[in-house]
Amino acid sequence: MELAADIFVWLLAVDDLIVEAPETTPADLAAEIASFVSVLATGSRSASTGFVKALGELAVRMRDVLTPEQSGRVRATLHELFLAWLWEATASTGPISLDEYTTMRPHTAFGYMVVTLMEPGNGLDLPAALLDQSEIRDLNRHLARLSGWTNDLISFGYEQQQFAGVPQTLPLILARERRRHVSEALVEAAHLRDTEAEAACRLIARLATSTVPQAAAYAAAARIAIASAEHQYTGAAQRYGTPPR
Repeated sequence: MELAADIFVWLLAVDDLIVEAPETTPADLAAEIASFVSVLATGSRSASTGFVKALGELAVRMRDVLTPEQSGRVRATLHELFLAWLWEATASTGPISLDEYTTMRPHTAFGYMVVTLMEPGNGLDLPAALLDQSEIRDLNRHLARLSGWTNDLISFGYEQQQFAGVPQTLPLILARERRRHVSEALVEAAHLRDTEAEAACRLIARLATSTVPQAAAYAAAARIAIASAEHQYTGAAQRYGTPPR
């Protein structure tokens, strides 16, 4: 769906040019996010420019293209991501526990946005009761974590070269918290990634055989999301393998 693609383009641009920009302070980021929250709430774009104006246009398209429930879920996921960006900015200077990182990283890696857009992106309109079933919620959590851990593994070398200090990334958090050598922590991080993938695949297989057609359709959408992510991370690996100088 074109709207989903444009949302991800906006997120990637904000992440690269504002959130991770060396000159951006937590206060700067907080001010930007306040503008984002405002335009999502009001839809006003007349006095805004740049990223705020683009988000306002996306908000209008969400109302036009999505059901009210789907639009509400996308907005809620955006608000969670904004919070995660602020967390990332304020937590970057100190040690982060594995539990804390496991909670927040799926948001900053856009994992939960992938999950939220799976339904409308595949032309589905599912009842809230189905989306709230434990198997669906578990699948979504595994998919979101899979996104975060895969990103951390692919970008590990790049982030060590490009960012000052010690980057907050799964292998280094494992190395510090579990007193592992970095090489051992990388193997453990890969194992955690594989564990999430295996759990997601088991749930997809179970839902695919459901007697509820909508659950089976959601399983098919999850398969497509994994295949799409694999393609995207192939391109990301090329990008991270040749960091800009």
